[in-house]
Amino acid sequence: MSGWRRWVSVALMFVLMAAMVESRYQPGLIVFGVLLLAYGVYRYRFFWKYRSAELSLSPALQSTLTREPSHGFPLACCLIAGMSIIAAFGGSMAQDYQASEATKVSSFSSSASARKPSAAPTPTTETTQDVVIKQVAGREALTVLNSLDVKDPLPVVGFSESEFGEDWGSVNRGNCDMRNHILRRDLKDVIIQEGTNECGVLAGDLVSPYTGEWMRFEFGQDMVGVDHVVSLSDAWQKGAANFPVSTRNDIATDPMNLLVVDAASLGQKAHNNAAGWLPAHQSFQCEYVARQIGVKAKYGLWVSRDEKAAMTRVLNSCSGQKIPAADQAPDVEPNGPKPQPEPQPEPTPVVEAAPSQPQPLYEPAPAYESAPVYDPAPAYVPDPAPAPTRTYYKNCTEAREAGAAPIHFWEPGYGVHLDRDRDGIACEPKP
Repeated sequence: MSGWRRWVSVALMFVLMAAMVESRYQPGLIVFGVLLLAYGVYRYRFFWKYRSAELSLSPALQSTLTREPSHGFPLACCLIAGMSIIAAFGGSMAQDYQASEATKVSSFSSSASARKPSAAPTPTTETTQDVVIKQVAGREALTVLNSLDVKDPLPVVGFSESEFGEDWGSVNRGNCDMRNHILRRDLKDVIIQEGTNECGVLAGDLVSPYTGEWMRFEFGQDMVGVDHVVSLSDAWQKGAANFPVSTRNDIATDPMNLLVVDAASLGQKAHNNAAGWLPAHQSFQCEYVARQIGVKAKYGLWVSRDEKAAMTRVLNSCSGQKIPAADQAPDVEPNGPKPQPEPQPEPTPVVEAAPSQPQPLYEPAPAYESAPVYDPAPAYVPDPAPAPTRTYYKNCTEAREAGAAPIHFWEPGYGVHLDRDRDGIACEPKP
């Protein structure tokens, strides 16, 4: 077999084996495997038919058919690749089909049991969750915790709040959206906006469950927020990633999983579970953990090992803690009395002043006075300039005695009679 054909065959095998790992295009790969298998069978049949027949063939055809090794290797590759692809992806598709059929049967059994309330519930996943939902409120939190599965969390890959359905705050509950429903449940002295069908919350007082401090909520401010007790990210990692969107939306909008808290604690908690964060208000930690256990038991979510250990430590300090009902407002003990608003000072009475006399629009100009007459200043007479003095030296001896030698031509006392060599310097010292 020539070198390039061997390498092409080997490369084809590697490409096909790599394609087997990718399961996104299963139907197409199965068809491709069937074609390869058919091609290999056809070529082998053609090959052995003419090899075994004693016919007078042309030299070119005899040369082609006698090269058995060069045909055998690529044809064997086609046969092996085709059978491998069909076996791998055919089995995978069969498993997927069986799983989908099992899901349909489970959904049909659940809907049938819902239509017949008197019959015993079929032990499907959804029906079991319905039973837990009815029994979780009022049960002892530690007992329910011990019934939860303990597993490692799933990867957070693929998580986003949009995976939990539409905006949870806009989901209607009766005649009101969920956000205002939770505000009306948790706030005290609530002020409702007129014309909103007793729904729109304008203001109210709050004892934050996470700090125990009194706060004032007013519409449009950012000091108060609504928290998911079991964060959506934690729910995603503890089983919700495998739930349908409708079930994930129920987790996000369940009143048991929603609390009105202060914005600072909401930011500190982030996506942590009980192992990573607990409320600073210790008297509320038991109810906080009980709500998390109730939500997880209600929807079949599991807990991690460190999370269960943290929940157990908290519940051991409050024996008999019950799981609250979904619409039950949090039982929060404030750190102090409600602050009273500062009294407003009484307004100072305004005393009206007596009307004043009208002022003239302008004042009259003063009477004109003539300018004073001054005596003229005396004429300026400059001092007489001093008479110019001329320095004259009769000879160089006199100039030297006066200390003026040598005398340059621009200096006073210079004279031609003193400059014998006419170089502009008189009375030069003799060499």
